[in-house]
Amino acid sequence: MQHRLLNTLLCTGLLFATTVATAGDLRPECPQEARYGTAGNLAIPPSATDIEDPADVDEDLGPLITLYPSIDTSTDAMYPLPCEPSIGGELPPEVDEEEAPEGLEVLAEVENFEKDTLADLLSNLPNVTLPKLTMPTKPVCYYKGEPHPCDSPYFLRDDQPFAGRDIILLHGFSLTNIWDNMSGNVGANQRWPADPQAFEPGGYYYQKAFNYWAPHAREHLWDIENPANTQAGYQWHANQASPSYVPKNNRILIVPWATTQRMEYAQHVFLSHVIRAMNNGHNVLTPPNYPTTIQMPFCANGCIVISHSTGGEIMTTTMGRLRNGDYGQSLKPLTERFRGHIAYSSALGGSRVATAGILASSLTVGSSVVCGFISDVFGGNGLCGWGLSRALNSVLVDLSPIYAHERWLPVMAQSPVTTLTVSGAHTLGNYHAPSVFAFLNTKVLLPGVDDGVVTMDSSCGNPRLVVPFLNPPSGYTVTSRLKAFDMGQPLLRGIGIMRDQHRFAGAVPFSPFLTAMCTPWLSSAGMVMPVSNSGIGTPFSAHERINNVYSFLQGAIDHSNTGGTADNNPYPSSVGEPASLPRIYANDLFGNREREESSAITDSAVFQIGNDGVYPVHPSFVWQPHEYQRGRKLKFKLFGKTYTWWIWRRTYHLLNRWEHKAAPHFVYEYAFRRQ
Repeated sequence: MQHRLLNTLLCTGLLFATTVATAGDLRPECPQEARYGTAGNLAIPPSATDIEDPADVDEDLGPLITLYPSIDTSTDAMYPLPCEPSIGGELPPEVDEEEAPEGLEVLAEVENFEKDTLADLLSNLPNVTLPKLTMPTKPVCYYKGEPHPCDSPYFLRDDQPFAGRDIILLHGFSLTNIWDNMSGNVGANQRWPADPQAFEPGGYYYQKAFNYWAPHAREHLWDIENPANTQAGYQWHANQASPSYVPKNNRILIVPWATTQRMEYAQHVFLSHVIRAMNNGHNVLTPPNYPTTIQMPFCANGCIVISHSTGGEIMTTTMGRLRNGDYGQSLKPLTERFRGHIAYSSALGGSRVATAGILASSLTVGSSVVCGFISDVFGGNGLCGWGLSRALNSVLVDLSPIYAHERWLPVMAQSPVTTLTVSGAHTLGNYHAPSVFAFLNTKVLLPGVDDGVVTMDSSCGNPRLVVPFLNPPSGYTVTSRLKAFDMGQPLLRGIGIMRDQHRFAGAVPFSPFLTAMCTPWLSSAGMVMPVSNSGIGTPFSAHERINNVYSFLQGAIDHSNTGGTADNNPYPSSVGEPASLPRIYANDLFGNREREESSAITDSAVFQIGNDGVYPVHPSFVWQPHEYQRGRKLKFKLFGKTYTWWIWRRTYHLLNRWEHKAAPHFVYEYAFRRQ
């Protein structure tokens, strides 16, 4: 299998095709690598004077837009850089350690199940029939007591996120829902639409959804648990000297759905709740500082949907089905009410963890290495013994990559709503990883870089279907594996990052092919990669996207943090901490902090203004990406001129104030705004 993959890479020109300048071609102003003699000692010229001892460097060089005035820095079309981004360093041998044998055994069993059994099971799924929905009534809007068209600029507020538009929160997969179902919990056995009370305030599913989103809403908008709380709505806009809490006044609708039911039920409950909110404000949460000058039905001038994980697949498939007329021709115009979609850590391409979950549901505890693996990943007995029939009637089916791509990908491509993705790659994986370099956890099942639950191809909206040992994830080749190693990180974190970039079934040992983020040019830590061939224009391109899906941000983000559900790493506002406290993601396995964010914009279309004067991404965002350099250098003078030699150097493109903010903060500041 490895030879087949190697031949594929060679044939597509992804290996060894150099497209950037070599060291000898660099311009004189480019950083210079230190020179060494035959004995390995620094070869400083004998006539040199004022020789300084080598010093460590970690500095912000400023915004890309000012550093590269002759280059359009708004998208990743700015790469490759004029100078080689990496110099020198060392490549630890641990980056090439073999995957743990037990991990490969788990992968093989899941792969065989997917190939030999799952496809047949999915081909016999029953059709889902649900009650008919009706188009909401035409809204009537008032500003200061006078009627105005609902799309009037009077109803857009530039001092609020998303120009003040209403927000719909759509949560992700709930393992607790499955565990409660396994234990016989009465609430978790209720279903939509037979038990609508379970999806209303006080009901099992609504309360779970409310708790899921409460920390996120408190941090970024306002405190839905205690509306009078002023320690909510963190912000640090570009013109502010320090961060602060300023509660926002967007209205919010939280939509619950059941993990134990198929995607069609989640789509239906989503639309049902939204239509009721549009008609009569049902379950709409209104902040105490909502402007009294405005009277308009929920979503009358358009809503912004914020989804997490599986919620992204639910939203895009629902919009695609609406546009296709699956809910009737009369409802097709309803898509116009949805003005934008933010997809955090989205499972747009599914997750192979779901496939393993379906397999585990058919097993008894201790009967298979997969059962033990799933139990270790999720805790307790995982999904073992839940029952195959129950799994096949759950959203696990829709999250399995083969079904997500075959059934739902064409539907998602029909969505007319602009989706901006926020994607992460985190070295931790799931939260029960027992070993140092084996990483026997969810990463075994997730080819390429991932956030512990979904791969970057899935969360970036890349339609590429990854097949173990046959089709690797999107990726690129590097000029040097040494220069691709992140020397600017603690050693073990650097090893973890590079192992993730090279982790996929069928990987060729010591290959210069690495798997990509949403853009091939930056790592999860924002390091500018020494790319020899970006893969763009080949079957391995990281730029491919589902229609109307655009990557926005990427970083060292673990799956839970963007949705506000990480109980072991809560937002500071959730526990009464000040706004000055940095916002960070989960630490890696070795306690190293992970908190980087970078631009993942690959398409300038996100900067195009809409008919309502709102930009998907406001053009001022181009000032946020900064260039940082880390390394070790020395200086000396020769004939009156100062020379700088780098022993090693790495270049990073990170967002301004990345040390203090999390990805959603940049979203609320720059996405779907007029100003």
